[in-house]
Amino acid sequence: MRFGMLSICDNDPEKRSTQQFYQDLLDEIVLAEELGFEDYWVAEHHYSNYGVVPSPAVLLAAAASRTSRIGLGSGVSILPFHDPLQVAEDYAMVDVLSNGRLTFGAGRGFLIHEYEAFGILNQQDSRERFDEALAIIQKAWEGERFSFDGKHYTVDEVKLNVVPLQRPGPPIYQAALSPSSYEKAAALGVPVAGVATTLRTLDRIEERVGSFKRLWAESGRDADTVDVPITWYTFVVPEQDRVYEDAGRHLIDYFRSIGNIFDPEKVDNPEARQVYEELHEWNNTVTYEFIENNTDVALFGDPDTVIAKLERIRAAGVEKVHCVMNFGNRPHDEVAASMELFAKEVMPALR
Repeated sequence: MRFGMLSICDNDPEKRSTQQFYQDLLDEIVLAEELGFEDYWVAEHHYSNYGVVPSPAVLLAAAASRTSRIGLGSGVSILPFHDPLQVAEDYAMVDVLSNGRLTFGAGRGFLIHEYEAFGILNQQDSRERFDEALAIIQKAWEGERFSFDGKHYTVDEVKLNVVPLQRPGPPIYQAALSPSSYEKAAALGVPVAGVATTLRTLDRIEERVGSFKRLWAESGRDADTVDVPITWYTFVVPEQDRVYEDAGRHLIDYFRSIGNIFDPEKVDNPEARQVYEELHEWNNTVTYEFIENNTDVALFGDPDTVIAKLERIRAAGVEKVHCVMNFGNRPHDEVAASMELFAKEVMPALR
Protein backbone atom coordinates (compact mmCIF):
# COMPACT_ATOMS: atom_id res chain seq x y z
CA MET A 1 0.00 0.00 0.00
CA ARG A 2 0.98 3.61 -0.52
CA PHE A 3 0.21 6.40 1.90
CA GLY A 4 -0.33 10.11 1.56
CA MET A 5 -2.08 12.80 3.55
CA LEU A 6 -4.94 15.18 2.85
CA SER A 7 -6.43 18.11 4.70
CA ILE A 8 -9.97 19.41 4.26
CA CYS A 9 -8.54 22.51 5.99
CA ASP A 10 -11.41 22.95 8.42
CA ASN A 11 -10.72 25.43 11.19
CA ASP A 12 -12.74 27.36 13.75
CA PRO A 13 -11.09 30.81 14.07
CA GLU A 14 -12.53 31.17 17.56
CA LYS A 15 -10.36 28.22 18.66
CA ARG A 16 -7.31 28.84 16.44
CA SER A 17 -6.52 31.78 14.19
CA THR A 18 -6.41 31.21 10.45
CA GLN A 19 -2.81 32.41 10.47
CA GLN A 20 -1.85 29.80 13.07
CA PHE A 21 -3.72 27.10 11.15
CA TYR A 22 -1.74 27.88 8.00
CA GLN A 23 1.52 27.63 9.93
CA ASP A 24 0.45 24.33 11.50
CA LEU A 25 -0.58 22.96 8.10
CA LEU A 26 2.75 23.90 6.51
CA ASP A 27 4.62 22.33 9.44
CA GLU A 28 2.61 19.13 8.95
CA ILE A 29 3.50 19.02 5.25
CA VAL A 30 7.19 19.35 6.14
CA LEU A 31 6.82 16.60 8.74
CA ALA A 32 4.98 14.37 6.25
CA GLU A 33 7.97 14.62 3.92
CA GLU A 34 10.38 13.75 6.74
CA LEU A 35 8.27 10.72 7.71
CA GLY A 36 8.05 9.30 4.19
CA PHE A 37 4.44 10.03 3.19
CA GLU A 38 4.13 10.01 -0.60
CA ASP A 39 2.19 13.25 -0.96
CA TYR A 40 0.04 15.85 0.73
CA TRP A 41 -3.20 17.11 -0.85
CA VAL A 42 -5.03 20.29 0.19
CA ALA A 43 -8.76 20.95 -0.34
CA GLU A 44 -10.40 24.07 -1.71
CA HIS A 45 -13.47 25.46 0.06
CA HIS A 46 -15.13 28.83 0.48
CA TYR A 47 -17.21 30.90 2.90
CA SER A 48 -17.40 28.57 5.90
CA ASN A 49 -15.22 26.95 8.56
CA TYR A 50 -15.53 23.68 6.62
CA GLY A 51 -12.44 24.81 4.71
CA VAL A 52 -10.29 27.92 5.09
CA VAL A 53 -8.01 27.45 2.06
CA PRO A 54 -9.82 29.12 -0.86
CA SER A 55 -6.74 28.74 -3.08
CA PRO A 56 -4.80 25.48 -2.71
CA ALA A 57 -2.31 26.74 -5.31
CA VAL A 58 -1.18 29.52 -2.94
CA LEU A 59 -0.77 27.11 -0.02
CA LEU A 60 1.03 24.53 -2.17
CA ALA A 61 3.42 27.17 -3.50
CA ALA A 62 4.34 28.01 0.09
CA ALA A 63 4.78 24.29 0.83
CA ALA A 64 6.99 23.90 -2.25
CA SER A 65 9.45 26.41 -0.81
CA ARG A 66 9.78 24.39 2.42
CA THR A 67 10.03 20.88 0.94
CA SER A 68 12.00 19.08 -1.74
CA ARG A 69 10.60 15.55 -2.26
CA ILE A 70 6.99 15.13 -1.17
CA GLY A 71 4.29 15.30 -3.81
CA LEU A 72 1.92 18.27 -3.54
CA GLY A 73 -1.69 17.96 -4.61
CA SER A 74 -4.93 19.88 -4.87
CA GLY A 75 -7.62 17.86 -3.25
CA VAL A 76 -9.40 19.35 -5.12
CA SER A 77 -9.50 22.49 -7.28
CA ILE A 78 -13.20 23.26 -7.89
CA LEU A 79 -13.24 24.00 -11.59
CA PRO A 80 -16.75 25.49 -12.07
CA PHE A 81 -15.83 28.40 -9.78
CA HIS A 82 -12.87 29.70 -11.80
CA ASP A 83 -11.64 30.73 -15.22
CA PRO A 84 -9.89 27.58 -16.50
CA LEU A 85 -6.99 29.51 -18.04
CA GLN A 86 -6.28 31.12 -14.68
CA VAL A 87 -6.38 27.69 -13.02
CA ALA A 88 -3.99 26.34 -15.65
CA GLU A 89 -1.56 29.20 -15.02
CA ASP A 90 -1.74 29.01 -11.22
CA TYR A 91 -1.06 25.29 -11.05
CA ALA A 92 1.59 25.43 -13.77
CA MET A 93 3.41 27.82 -11.43
CA VAL A 94 3.07 25.34 -8.56
CA ASP A 95 4.56 22.58 -10.71
CA VAL A 96 7.47 24.82 -11.68
CA LEU A 97 8.08 26.07 -8.12
CA SER A 98 7.97 22.50 -6.77
CA ASN A 99 10.29 21.13 -9.46
CA GLY A 100 7.57 18.95 -10.96
CA ARG A 101 5.88 17.60 -7.82
CA LEU A 102 2.26 18.64 -8.49
CA THR A 103 -0.70 16.28 -8.69
CA PHE A 104 -3.76 18.14 -9.96
CA GLY A 105 -6.95 16.98 -8.27
CA ALA A 106 -10.04 18.54 -9.83
CA GLY A 107 -13.69 18.43 -8.86
CA ARG A 108 -17.11 19.96 -9.40
CA GLY A 109 -17.76 20.93 -5.79
CA PHE A 110 -20.87 19.86 -3.94
CA LEU A 111 -21.70 22.58 -1.41
CA ILE A 112 -24.74 24.60 -2.38
CA HIS A 113 -23.74 27.73 -0.46
CA GLU A 114 -20.51 27.93 -2.47
CA TYR A 115 -22.38 27.74 -5.78
CA GLU A 116 -24.82 30.40 -4.61
CA ALA A 117 -22.00 32.71 -3.51
CA PHE A 118 -20.30 32.40 -6.91
CA GLY A 119 -23.58 33.17 -8.66
CA ILE A 120 -23.94 29.74 -10.27
CA LEU A 121 -27.63 29.11 -9.65
CA ASN A 122 -28.00 26.00 -11.77
CA GLN A 123 -25.74 23.41 -10.16
CA GLN A 124 -26.73 20.85 -12.78
CA ASP A 125 -24.50 22.78 -15.19
CA SER A 126 -21.52 21.78 -13.05
CA ARG A 127 -20.78 18.64 -15.07
CA GLU A 128 -20.64 20.60 -18.34
CA ARG A 129 -18.56 23.35 -16.74
CA PHE A 130 -16.18 20.80 -15.25
CA ASP A 131 -15.71 18.88 -18.51
CA GLU A 132 -15.06 22.03 -20.52
CA ALA A 133 -12.70 23.54 -17.93
CA LEU A 134 -10.65 20.35 -17.61
CA ALA A 135 -10.32 20.07 -21.38
CA ILE A 136 -9.07 23.66 -21.56
CA ILE A 137 -6.56 23.13 -18.74
CA GLN A 138 -5.15 19.99 -20.34
CA LYS A 139 -4.88 21.70 -23.72
CA ALA A 140 -3.29 24.82 -22.22
CA TRP A 141 -0.64 22.74 -20.45
CA GLU A 142 0.55 21.38 -23.79
CA GLY A 143 2.13 24.80 -24.33
CA GLU A 144 0.81 25.38 -27.83
CA ARG A 145 -1.53 28.08 -29.11
CA PHE A 146 -5.13 26.82 -29.14
CA SER A 147 -8.78 27.80 -29.30
CA PHE A 148 -11.84 26.33 -27.60
CA ASP A 149 -15.52 27.03 -28.25
CA GLY A 150 -17.75 25.58 -25.57
CA LYS A 151 -21.12 26.28 -24.03
CA HIS A 152 -19.64 27.92 -20.92
CA TYR A 153 -16.05 28.82 -21.88
CA THR A 154 -14.39 30.23 -24.97
CA VAL A 155 -10.67 30.48 -25.72
CA ASP A 156 -9.41 32.35 -28.77
CA GLU A 157 -5.87 31.63 -29.88
CA VAL A 158 -4.15 31.57 -26.47
CA LYS A 159 -0.76 30.15 -25.54
CA LEU A 160 0.46 29.93 -21.95
CA ASN A 161 3.86 31.47 -21.29
CA VAL A 162 4.22 29.39 -18.09
CA VAL A 163 3.70 25.63 -18.48
CA PRO A 164 4.25 22.74 -16.05
CA LEU A 165 7.62 21.02 -15.85
CA GLN A 166 5.86 17.65 -16.08
CA ARG A 167 5.02 16.87 -19.69
CA PRO A 168 2.42 16.86 -21.08
CA GLY A 169 1.18 17.93 -17.66
CA PRO A 170 0.88 16.89 -14.00
CA PRO A 171 -1.08 13.74 -13.09
CA ILE A 172 -4.81 14.51 -12.92
CA TYR A 173 -7.39 13.02 -10.56
CA GLN A 174 -11.09 13.74 -10.40
CA ALA A 175 -12.99 13.84 -7.11
CA ALA A 176 -15.85 11.36 -7.19
CA LEU A 177 -18.83 11.13 -4.85
CA SER A 178 -21.61 9.64 -6.97
CA PRO A 179 -21.52 6.42 -9.05
CA SER A 180 -21.94 8.43 -12.26
CA SER A 181 -18.79 10.43 -11.44
CA TYR A 182 -16.79 7.20 -11.28
CA GLU A 183 -18.32 5.97 -14.54
CA LYS A 184 -17.79 9.25 -16.39
CA ALA A 185 -14.17 9.52 -15.26
CA ALA A 186 -13.39 5.95 -16.30
CA ALA A 187 -14.84 6.61 -19.76
CA LEU A 188 -12.72 9.77 -20.11
CA GLY A 189 -9.57 8.07 -18.84
CA VAL A 190 -9.24 10.30 -15.75
CA PRO A 191 -8.31 8.55 -12.47
CA VAL A 192 -10.62 9.23 -9.51
CA ALA A 193 -10.18 9.84 -5.79
CA GLY A 194 -12.86 9.02 -3.22
CA VAL A 195 -13.68 9.61 0.44
CA ALA A 196 -14.63 6.82 2.86
CA THR A 197 -17.25 8.90 4.66
CA THR A 198 -19.28 9.40 1.47
CA LEU A 199 -19.02 5.70 0.56
CA ARG A 200 -19.89 4.69 4.14
CA THR A 201 -19.04 0.96 4.04
CA LEU A 202 -16.09 -1.14 2.93
CA ASP A 203 -18.41 -3.22 0.74
CA ARG A 204 -19.43 -0.09 -1.15
CA ILE A 205 -15.80 1.02 -1.42
CA GLU A 206 -14.82 -2.38 -2.84
CA GLU A 207 -17.70 -2.29 -5.33
CA ARG A 208 -16.94 1.29 -6.46
CA VAL A 209 -13.18 0.70 -6.87
CA GLY A 210 -13.76 -2.59 -8.68
CA SER A 211 -16.38 -1.07 -10.97
CA PHE A 212 -14.08 1.82 -11.88
CA LYS A 213 -11.22 -0.51 -12.75
CA ARG A 214 -13.51 -2.71 -14.86
CA LEU A 215 -14.78 0.31 -16.80
CA TRP A 216 -11.20 1.55 -17.14
CA ALA A 217 -10.16 -1.78 -18.67
CA GLU A 218 -13.23 -1.89 -20.93
CA SER A 219 -12.12 1.47 -22.33
CA GLY A 220 -8.92 -0.19 -23.54
CA ARG A 221 -6.64 0.94 -20.71
CA ASP A 222 -4.48 -1.07 -18.32
CA ALA A 223 -6.31 -1.34 -15.00
CA ASP A 224 -3.10 -2.42 -13.27
CA THR A 225 -1.58 1.03 -13.85
CA VAL A 226 -4.36 3.10 -12.26
CA ASP A 227 -5.05 3.54 -8.56
CA VAL A 228 -8.12 4.91 -6.78
CA PRO A 229 -6.94 6.84 -3.70
CA ILE A 230 -9.47 6.77 -0.87
CA THR A 231 -9.37 9.22 2.04
CA TRP A 232 -9.90 8.13 5.65
CA TYR A 233 -10.11 10.14 8.86
CA THR A 234 -7.15 8.73 10.74
CA PHE A 235 -5.80 8.90 14.25
CA VAL A 236 -3.22 6.56 15.75
CA VAL A 237 -2.47 6.46 19.48
CA PRO A 238 -0.16 4.27 21.57
CA GLU A 239 -3.03 2.69 23.53
CA GLN A 240 -6.45 1.69 22.26
CA ASP A 241 -8.26 2.84 25.41
CA ARG A 242 -10.42 5.93 24.91
CA VAL A 243 -9.34 6.45 21.30
CA TYR A 244 -12.96 6.79 20.18
CA GLU A 245 -13.75 9.23 22.96
CA ASP A 246 -10.63 11.24 22.07
CA ALA A 247 -10.45 11.17 18.27
CA GLY A 248 -14.22 10.77 18.03
CA ARG A 249 -14.75 14.01 19.95
CA HIS A 250 -12.89 15.96 17.29
CA LEU A 251 -14.62 14.13 14.44
CA ILE A 252 -18.03 14.79 15.98
CA ASP A 253 -17.17 18.47 16.45
CA TYR A 254 -16.02 18.60 12.83
CA PHE A 255 -19.17 17.08 11.36
CA ARG A 256 -21.65 18.87 13.60
CA SER A 257 -20.01 22.25 13.05
CA ILE A 258 -20.59 21.96 9.31
CA GLY A 259 -23.81 19.93 9.37
CA ASN A 260 -25.98 22.90 8.43
CA ILE A 261 -24.23 23.37 5.07
CA PHE A 262 -25.36 19.95 3.83
CA ASP A 263 -28.93 20.86 2.93
CA PRO A 264 -30.57 18.11 0.86
CA GLU A 265 -33.62 20.30 0.18
CA LYS A 266 -31.57 22.53 -2.13
CA VAL A 267 -30.30 19.70 -4.35
CA ASP A 268 -32.21 18.98 -7.55
CA ASN A 269 -30.06 16.16 -8.94
CA PRO A 270 -31.46 12.88 -7.48
CA GLU A 271 -28.06 11.15 -7.33
CA ALA A 272 -26.40 14.12 -5.63
CA ARG A 273 -29.40 14.48 -3.32
CA GLN A 274 -28.86 10.93 -2.03
CA VAL A 275 -25.24 11.77 -1.16
CA TYR A 276 -26.41 14.93 0.61
CA GLU A 277 -29.07 13.04 2.56
CA GLU A 278 -26.51 10.51 3.79
CA LEU A 279 -24.10 13.28 4.79
CA HIS A 280 -26.91 15.20 6.50
CA GLU A 281 -27.89 12.08 8.43
CA TRP A 282 -24.27 11.46 9.41
CA ASN A 283 -23.75 15.03 10.58
CA ASN A 284 -26.77 15.00 12.83
CA THR A 285 -26.54 11.50 14.29
CA VAL A 286 -22.84 10.72 14.64
CA THR A 287 -21.86 9.52 18.12
CA TYR A 288 -18.85 7.84 19.71
CA GLU A 289 -20.61 4.48 19.47
CA PHE A 290 -21.50 5.05 15.81
CA ILE A 291 -17.88 5.79 14.92
CA GLU A 292 -16.62 2.77 16.88
CA ASN A 293 -19.16 0.44 15.27
CA ASN A 294 -18.65 1.80 11.75
CA THR A 295 -14.92 1.30 11.50
CA ASP A 296 -14.98 1.45 7.69
CA VAL A 297 -15.09 5.26 7.77
CA ALA A 298 -12.40 5.96 10.35
CA LEU A 299 -8.92 4.59 11.03
CA PHE A 300 -8.82 5.15 14.78
CA GLY A 301 -6.84 3.03 17.22
CA ASP A 302 -3.45 1.76 18.29
CA PRO A 303 -1.02 0.63 15.57
CA ASP A 304 -2.12 -3.02 15.61
CA THR A 305 -5.79 -2.05 15.29
CA VAL A 306 -5.13 0.34 12.42
CA ILE A 307 -2.91 -2.22 10.64
CA ALA A 308 -5.72 -4.78 10.83
CA LYS A 309 -8.19 -2.28 9.37
CA LEU A 310 -5.80 -1.40 6.55
CA GLU A 311 -5.31 -5.08 5.72
CA ARG A 312 -9.07 -5.32 5.17
CA ILE A 313 -8.96 -2.15 3.09
CA ARG A 314 -6.14 -3.53 0.96
CA ALA A 315 -8.09 -6.76 0.44
CA ALA A 316 -10.97 -4.62 -0.86
CA GLY A 317 -8.72 -3.40 -3.69
CA VAL A 318 -7.54 -0.05 -2.30
CA GLU A 319 -3.85 0.51 -3.01
CA LYS A 320 -3.49 4.18 -2.03
CA VAL A 321 -4.75 5.69 1.24
CA HIS A 322 -4.90 9.38 2.07
CA CYS A 323 -5.02 10.11 5.79
CA VAL A 324 -6.84 13.13 7.25
CA MET A 325 -5.43 13.74 10.72
CA ASN A 326 -5.88 17.46 11.44
CA PHE A 327 -9.68 17.49 11.64
CA GLY A 328 -11.92 19.16 14.19
CA ASN A 329 -9.35 21.70 15.46
CA ARG A 330 -7.09 19.01 16.88
CA PRO A 331 -3.91 20.63 18.30
CA HIS A 332 -0.85 20.47 16.07
CA ASP A 333 1.28 18.53 18.57
CA GLU A 334 -1.34 15.75 18.74
CA VAL A 335 -1.55 15.60 14.92
CA ALA A 336 2.24 15.38 14.68
CA ALA A 337 2.35 12.56 17.26
CA SER A 338 -0.24 10.57 15.30
CA MET A 339 1.65 11.13 12.03
CA GLU A 340 4.88 9.90 13.58
CA LEU A 341 3.29 6.78 15.07
CA PHE A 342 1.53 5.97 11.79
CA ALA A 343 4.76 6.36 9.81
CA LYS A 344 6.95 4.37 12.20
CA GLU A 345 4.66 1.47 13.08
CA VAL A 346 1.79 1.28 10.58
CA MET A 347 3.26 2.09 7.17
CA PRO A 348 6.12 -0.44 7.32
CA ALA A 349 3.66 -3.27 8.02
CA LEU A 350 1.60 -2.53 4.87
CA ARG A 351 4.30 -1.67 2.35
